[in-house]
Order: sequence, then C-alpha cells, then structure tokens
Amino acid sequence: MSHEKYSHERVIALGDSVTFGVGDIGKNFVGPGWGARVAHELNAKRFLNLSNLGARVRHLSEEQLPAALAFRPTIAIISIGGNDLLRSTFDPVEMECHLERVVIALRRIQCEVVLLQIPDPRKTAPGPRMLREALGARRRELAGLILRVAVNTRASVVQVSDSEAMARREIWHIDRMHPSALGHQLLSDLTLRALNKDRLRVSLSADQVVTQKESMKWFASAATMWFVKRSVDLIPTLIWLGIKYRISKLVFRKKRVEITTLESQELFAAPSYQRDEIRAA
Repeated sequence: MSHEKYSHERVIALGDSVTFGVGDIGKNFVGPGWGARVAHELNAKRFLNLSNLGARVRHLSEEQLPAALAFRPTIAIISIGGNDLLRSTFDPVEMECHLERVVIALRRIQCEVVLLQIPDPRKTAPGPRMLREALGARRRELAGLILRVAVNTRASVVQVSDSEAMARREIWHIDRMHPSALGHQLLSDLTLRALNKDRLRVSLSADQVVTQKESMKWFASAATMWFVKRSVDLIPTLIWLGIKYRISKLVFRKKRVEITTLESQELFAAPSYQRDEIRAA
C-alpha cells in the first residue's frame, strides 16, 4: 500500500490530558498520545497537538479553536469533558453549545472530526461507589450531548466499550482515569476504524512496563500536585455529589414504599372480582 495515500492529511489533536498523552510511554508517563499515533499511522503530512492539561469544554472553544482553524486540518480528534465532570460549575447546556461551536467551525473547512466518549466511571473509576454513581449520572449527560453534537454535525464518535474498559486493566494508566500506552493505541485503532482509513505505517510501541517504584514516584509527585491544585473545588464538589446521590436514593426508596403501600391498600379495598385487574395494571 502506498505511503503517499494520506500524505496530504493534516491532523490536529484538541482537548484535555487524554489527548495530551498522559499515560502513554514517555517521561513521567506523558507520551505521544492517541492523536500522534493516528497521525503516525496515516503517514500524515502535518500533526499539531493543541490540547492542555485540565482543559474544559469552554477552553476548547475559546482557546484552542482559533489556532486549530489557522492550521487548516483535514482530521481533528477531540477528547473533552472529563474535567467538567469534576467541577461544581458543571453545565451540560453550556458545554454542548461550546462543543457544537467547535465542531461546526471545523466541519465548515471540510475537516473530519472524531469525538471521544469516556467509559462509565461507575465501572472504571477509583473511589467509593457513592461517588462513582454520582459521576456516572454526569457522564450520561456528557455522553448524551456528545452524541447530539455528533449527529447534528456528522462527526464520528469513538469509545472503548464499558465492558472492555472494565475487564482490561492493562489499557489503563495507574490513575485509572487516563489510558495506558496500550489504551492510547486502542483509541488510535478505533479512530482509524471510525474514519474508514487504512494503517500505512507500523504502530508506535505500546510495550509499557510500570514498576512499583515508578508508580509510587508518580503518585508522590504528579498525582499529589494534581490533587492539591484541584482540592479547592474538587473535594467540595465530590462531597456534594455524594450527598446529592444519597438524598436521591432515599427519596426514590420513600416514593417506592409509598406507591407499594397505596397499591396494596387499593388491592385489599377492591371487591375480589376486581383484584386481578388491579394486579395486571
């Protein structure tokens, strides 16, 4: 197969730390990332990564889009929304407006766009079940808005299935929030499939061996710094999400008990010949 097939392609990567390459092979677990892997395998003419650590959807629209349009990409891959899930200012309506603006602008210059869906944190994220359930509710809203934007703009969507994300520990970085090198390669494979394009070059290495010493060093430095920076907003948000989730569960149980009690009262108050009709309803 000719290596010139996609030599005109100009690939751009936008979004947050997943696109930045956190978890891939490199110093302090920051490597090429799935965007660079896609560009490499397509033998693309140019590649530019504009993603930033901690980026949220509004940053994509306000900060990354102008430079992206100036680059005149033919393929754009986007991972965004994970940081919004952890913020007290989580606003799906605003997020959808920003994301749609970005994708529409890229589609207007004939750029193919691939959006990444994150797996269900209830099955993959670390932490107590209560918090994972609360984040899961937000993730469903994020997934919904990404799908709507994709449908409205004819963009592609890629996602590692929840079952695979849960079962294959090796596709995750040690923080369980970013892909490992194998995970980044998997995203690259899914992206090429979504774009219906062939791999022209041998994939970058995904052989990654993480020692216990390296894990402890990473947690003592990068993970600790991330937690300290985010703690002002992150901890109150997680506590509030946990409380909100518990309240919603208690309210749901109370309503279920009330409905069950009411149905029982109606059943026993009705004549015997009507009880089968009530049960059926």
